[in-house]
Amino acid sequence: MPEIMRELSAPIQSRVPSDCEALHTPLTNVVQEPAHPWFVQQWRALLGLVVAVPVLVLSMQQSARWIGRTIPGFLLMENAVIASVSGHDWPHDKAALFHAEVDAVDDIPTATSADVYDRIAAAPAGTQFRYTLRRDGVTYERTVASRTFSVLDWVEVYVALFTIALSCFGTGIIVVLLQPALRSARVYCWTFVIGGVFSASATFLHDAGFPAWSRLYFFAEAFFPAAFIHLGMVFPVDRLEARGRRLLPVVPYAIAGLLVGAKLRGLYAEPPDLTALRANYAFIAASFVFFLAAAIVAYRQNPDPSVRPRLRVVMLGVVVGSILSFTTFIENALGSGRIPMQLGVILAGCFFLATAYAIAKHDLFDVDRVVRQGFIYGTLSAIVVGTYAVVLLLPAAIAPEQAAVWRVPLGMTFVLVLALALDPLRRMVQDGVDRAFYRSRVDYRGAIDDLSEALTKLVELPEVVAHVTRVVVEALQVESASLGLFLAPDQPPAVWLRDPDGHLTRSEGNDGLVALGRDLAEADRAGRADAVARLVDVRLDHQKRRVLERASATLALPLCVGERTVGVLLLGPRRSGKAFDFDDVGLLRTLAHQTAMALQNARAYEELAALTRELDARVRQRTDELHASNDRLSAAYGELQRTQAKLVHSEKMSSLGQLVAGVAHELNNPASFVYGSLTNLTEYVQAFVEIVRAYEEVPVDDEHLRRRLSDLRDRHRLDYLVVEAPELLRICAEGSERIKSIVADLRAFARPGGTERSAVDVREGIESTLRLLQHRIAGAGVTVTRDYRDVPRIEAAAGELNQVWMNLLANAVDAVRGAERPEIRIAIGRCTLDDRRAVAVEIADNGAGIEARHVPRLFEPFFTTKPVGHGTGLGLSIAYGAVKDHGGEITVASAPGQGATFTTRLPVTSVRTTA
Repeated sequence: MPEIMRELSAPIQSRVPSDCEALHTPLTNVVQEPAHPWFVQQWRALLGLVVAVPVLVLSMQQSARWIGRTIPGFLLMENAVIASVSGHDWPHDKAALFHAEVDAVDDIPTATSADVYDRIAAAPAGTQFRYTLRRDGVTYERTVASRTFSVLDWVEVYVALFTIALSCFGTGIIVVLLQPALRSARVYCWTFVIGGVFSASATFLHDAGFPAWSRLYFFAEAFFPAAFIHLGMVFPVDRLEARGRRLLPVVPYAIAGLLVGAKLRGLYAEPPDLTALRANYAFIAASFVFFLAAAIVAYRQNPDPSVRPRLRVVMLGVVVGSILSFTTFIENALGSGRIPMQLGVILAGCFFLATAYAIAKHDLFDVDRVVRQGFIYGTLSAIVVGTYAVVLLLPAAIAPEQAAVWRVPLGMTFVLVLALALDPLRRMVQDGVDRAFYRSRVDYRGAIDDLSEALTKLVELPEVVAHVTRVVVEALQVESASLGLFLAPDQPPAVWLRDPDGHLTRSEGNDGLVALGRDLAEADRAGRADAVARLVDVRLDHQKRRVLERASATLALPLCVGERTVGVLLLGPRRSGKAFDFDDVGLLRTLAHQTAMALQNARAYEELAALTRELDARVRQRTDELHASNDRLSAAYGELQRTQAKLVHSEKMSSLGQLVAGVAHELNNPASFVYGSLTNLTEYVQAFVEIVRAYEEVPVDDEHLRRRLSDLRDRHRLDYLVVEAPELLRICAEGSERIKSIVADLRAFARPGGTERSAVDVREGIESTLRLLQHRIAGAGVTVTRDYRDVPRIEAAAGELNQVWMNLLANAVDAVRGAERPEIRIAIGRCTLDDRRAVAVEIADNGAGIEARHVPRLFEPFFTTKPVGHGTGLGLSIAYGAVKDHGGEITVASAPGQGATFTTRLPVTSVRTTA
């Protein structure tokens, strides 16, 4: 009988992949019969049961003892620290009592929770007790009434914890029981067995008689978040397959180990230190965040339909189940504790519900495949064993005395009949599996109709390939589907393969795929559908067979558009193991023709899109060229404006220079004559004075003459003339000197040779300009403040710089008109310009300022903010050009109502540039 069962199960096992490989490799890989007994393979599930059953039984038994007891209005850990578990309405002052140590009850010192419970039990329920509490080094008192722990309290506190524990134990053990070789299932089991211990063992915290079990709670409390982070690394997408990531789970487990040691030291110290316990709560909250973030990243990185539907369900459960839990643990970490621990984590059951739904709906952990194959194996075994039992028992029931004689012939006949009926029996059972697991026989016509409708809406090649392969694998229930396309004569064919897990991969085919497609197309056009369907053909050479083996295909269909073959559709075996019949091939040929048309349309759409992109590129290129031409035109126009302004200025300066030179020449001659004559006249007057003084010393005897001289002296005020005449001559000399200085400034300001570069003192040029503007400055009542630092001479054209200072200072004088206290500040100092030594000149005024919209246009030719007739708009443009021509820069900083500051930076060494 065992030999018969092994023979019966061999065809099934040859088609079932190992559970571990199911998520990563095609189902065409075969495995051998397990080498270990069932209990060896399922040791993790058995270990989970060994842990879960005692913890749950003892926890339920211990928790039931609390019903009817009088409690202080809160629950205590064995070290007399108030626990985080409580009722929704007791104690009333949760924040004040949370994790506080009870030092005394009604001033009677207590050391352990047993002392407190005994003290409370001695008085009737409802008695008010005054508790001396200590937390974080602060001692305070609270009065709390005792209460009876009712059945409702037991349900609210402990049944909630048992529900979570049962959910953890149940889902973890069932998953690893069905998929013992899958790493994600193993970590899932490990995580939620620890989570079940974490929830169930909380009962032992409140009774000092179970110190070992309470330490088990602290161990599970620390290692649960580490295991949950480990689960996020492998579930629902395994990230530890890459090299170098296998040791990543060690990090959270190491943190958990440190937390266990720190918690046990802190909790049982005197006084208790809860820092590590609160850090553990923060670690649990962080594990929720990590798991959710890992699920989101997996969702974004895995767009294929085998992963995203599972992730949507799981993430929904994680979000719903972790919001309240995250808030609870964060509050506990911060020392608040307003939400009771067991009520804060009760929504974690949403995660288990989401996991169960994903298992049932989306075959999470590939449980569906395991159950289906197990059902097939069990059904066949039941049929064989039942039939064998009937065969052996029937003779015994009919003729007991002949049963021993007929047993051996009947057994041999049974084996012979079973050998002949084995394959039909297997097909019958698998057909039943198809109906049981997929509700009905695979609906080829419905799938083809749905696909036809979808293909009319898809126009992009990747979408068509993805949709066709997905429909073929999911709706037709085949192990795999490959789509080979002949993109261009000079390109190798592209092959897309969708495996049973829904992963779609692209690779390059070889010439054998093209030859196979050609042969299939010829057979299809000749009407030999059986040749198309039956690929085990002696005429296929090694290269074509290799193509089929690589795709794990049992059926190939050509994709033809007219007389041209555009690709090949390769289908793997049915999941049920049933072969494709003639009717199936006819329907699939229709699907292939529709797919070929959709692919052709997609290719045409791609070519049209490529032409459109090329046309858009050409339009953009022409547009860019037009923009570049416009930019060059604008630059040329700007240059023309600057040149025009320079020509106007040059002509004006030339005329002004000639005029000033002529006026200066005409003024200089008489001024020199006057200046020279004044010198001689001063000497003459001094001589006359000396002679008069000498004559006054001569005695005059004639009384009439003496009287006459005295009258003349008084009438002409000789003493006043002697004093005032030299002073008047000095004033005339100074005026003559002023005339010469003004003439020199005019000639220096507008001399024709002003463009020649020489060593120029910036301070002298500014002072010369201030002297020329002295009349306007004084007339406007402007105060000029100077801040001159020691600066070197610069190599520049003095005439051009004088124009710069004239324009800037004249504008500053105009800007401060109307100010309450008009002031112009001139600062000269050293600076750097493009890593070169330079001189900076800053001219600031306290006028009305410049509007922000005008600042960018200040240096444009012919732009002015002055009224018509009061400005040409060339001053600042000429100044900007002159500064640029010297390799410098000129900037402006201004705001309405805050004046304006023009800063000019000129390099010490001459640099000629084009503005």
